Amino acid sequence: MKTIFYIICINLIFLSYIKSAQAADEIYQCRLADGATVFQDKPCDDNSEQESKVDLEALAKRYPSVSRADTSFNRRNLVVNGDFESGLDGWKLKDTSKTREQNKVWVSSGILKIQSWIPEKTRFIQRIVLLQCVPIGNAAKLTLTARFKQIFMPARASANRINVYWMKHEDCENGGEFGHYLEPKKKHGWQKLERHQLIPALHSKAAMIEITQSPLSAENKVALWENIALVPTKAYKQSLSAKPSLSKHTLPIGMNYIKNSSFRKGLAGWRASSNMNKWVNGAIQTTIKSDSGGLGSGGFSQCVNVGANRFFELGGKVKVMTTKPRTSTRLRLRWYSEVNCMGPSRAGYKNVDAELGQTGWQEKSTEINAPEGIRSARVNTTIGINDKGVGVVYWDDIFLKAVQEAGPSVR
Repeated sequence: MKTIFYIICINLIFLSYIKSAQAADEIYQCRLADGATVFQDKPCDDNSEQESKVDLEALAKRYPSVSRADTSFNRRNLVVNGDFESGLDGWKLKDTSKTREQNKVWVSSGILKIQSWIPEKTRFIQRIVLLQCVPIGNAAKLTLTARFKQIFMPARASANRINVYWMKHEDCENGGEFGHYLEPKKKHGWQKLERHQLIPALHSKAAMIEITQSPLSAENKVALWENIALVPTKAYKQSLSAKPSLSKHTLPIGMNYIKNSSFRKGLAGWRASSNMNKWVNGAIQTTIKSDSGGLGSGGFSQCVNVGANRFFELGGKVKVMTTKPRTSTRLRLRWYSEVNCMGPSRAGYKNVDAELGQTGWQEKSTEINAPEGIRSARVNTTIGINDKGVGVVYWDDIFLKAVQEAGPSVR
């Protein structure tokens, strides 16, 4: 009898173990009141509109960015109605009053379909744009995924894209900065598009998701989209470790943060974006070449730690050597939240531009304010031409200097 009793107990324990193991593998898909989809390892609460169990294999196929490990801290797709099961709810069609009436955006069986027509007057060309503003909370990194299918091949793969803009406000009213994009390849059948490790721009509160189609490149072909997802993969956490002392990198007013600014030491301290950019007689020369049309490129860059200063003057001497094709060049900044140009970043918005049409040396500068919480900045030059050909510019005596005592930042 004792043997039978022990066997029964062991069986009960084993069955309990199997049941708990199965429960651990169950994933629940819940749709919250705000329309967001949540995946979690426990049943949905009473505030969820629906509840369903999904197995991990099916979940991975539908939302490739969500894994079993992800669900342990309740990651979710931030895009409302990304599977288009509710038509176009949550999405906004940008004003297309200048496009032809034949342009179509519709949903059928949970699939978004877009077809734009080439306008009769090319000066009225306007892309089809479908938008959604997505608050991102404290997300530090995200993954963007979608499925795409092309009905007949367009002229260019770039005819259809999903763009992501980082916005300063949760309502996406202003303060946008281009971040990332998904672009399908020119091939038949459904494609899984994904981009990982998306880092929001500094101080971003939302992401603007933009589904676009260009009429000229699309050539009246229908494009299909489904299962668009923007999923946080890492939350921002305030570090408890001591921050580096700001005074360590704070220079006196008027002192130049740029190292080797006059290029007397060649390219020491600078990084060139291509082997076409080089040091020439105490200045940096940037060259760009295009065989097909207009083109833009980077030139040289340097990262500097700025300490506690928040108000700066950025400038230098610039010389444009070519006028045909029309050549432009710019000196600009990008701010970073950590030293050595690490962490979340944001564009400086104010730039130093050379005047077009002048071939002599120009001295240019602008005043620029740093955002809150920045520790470093990357200074870089750019070059662009408006048509095929070769463009050449020179920069010298580049400076970034504080022009007033550190104080409250003006955005």
